[in-house]
Amino acid sequence: MWKKSTTMGSLKNPFSLQVIEVLANGNARDAKGLLESCIFDDDPCLYIEHMGLAFSTTEDVPVADFRLPLGKANVIRAGTDMTIISYGPMVRPSLEASTTLAADGIDCEVIDLRTLSPLDLDTIFESVTKTRRAAVVHEATQFCGPGAEISSQIHEQLFGELLAPVVRLGESALAPGIPISDWSRSGNCPR
Repeated sequence: MWKKSTTMGSLKNPFSLQVIEVLANGNARDAKGLLESCIFDDDPCLYIEHMGLAFSTTEDVPVADFRLPLGKANVIRAGTDMTIISYGPMVRPSLEASTTLAADGIDCEVIDLRTLSPLDLDTIFESVTKTRRAAVVHEATQFCGPGAEISSQIHEQLFGELLAPVVRLGESALAPGIPISDWSRSGNCPR
């Protein structure tokens, strides 16, 4: 479990761990499905659960055997104007932001990555090709965080398709990796 971005920031680049599957759930249902998939997967997995998610929400979770495919992102809201890409605890705020933007006439597609390695670039590219705009939202630091790699991949593959540069929202580079302090929770992370 991680309380904030420090675990993800400590990994610096989870994409470099190509022999390990790196997962970060955004809700209780996904937590069960991803964890169960990890348990029965032949490859080593690094399952990261944000402490805030573990104790903040309640929802129905399948009791029977329930597995989610590793390496497959989930489009949790379809949209046409912009793609919001997120994982872990920032999925819910991203979904809330898309609802607020919808009231202003901006139709956002929201993607929950679920798995950081392997990264589901096909889902990301398909969505960004459709919307032609993207924002990556996470708690990790912007510098060397997962958003930097995702943004880079989008720019490299879809540069001619984009109407604007990819926006990255993450922990301020001014206060990276300050674990569990009130100061680090006071506005350095997008909410």
